[in-house]
Amino acid sequence: MFGETLKKLRIARGLSQEELGELTQLGQSNISAWERGGRMPLPEGLIKLSLFFDCSIDFLVGCGEHVKDEDLVLFEQSYLALSEENKEKVKSYIDSLSKN
Repeated sequence: MFGETLKKLRIARGLSQEELGELTQLGQSNISAWERGGRMPLPEGLIKLSLFFDCSIDFLVGCGEHVKDEDLVLFEQSYLALSEENKEKVKSYIDSLSKN
């Protein structure tokens, strides 16, 4: 569960394993192993990932009550990766849908 969630969040941000490893200072080899389900990160790694992705540790590991559901978190991560111009297009599109 954790590995799948991590991979979805990473891809939603448009990041490679290497980029995520560098940005979080957790290393590409760890990101790869976690996504494959080979092992779990130490608590410090979970904290870094939850801060980076702005989600709870419970969400990352797939247990407990989640403040945000998975689709919303993935949408948010995808949105954050967009250029400012494309963010404005998304806002306009959502605004036009809400008027219907």
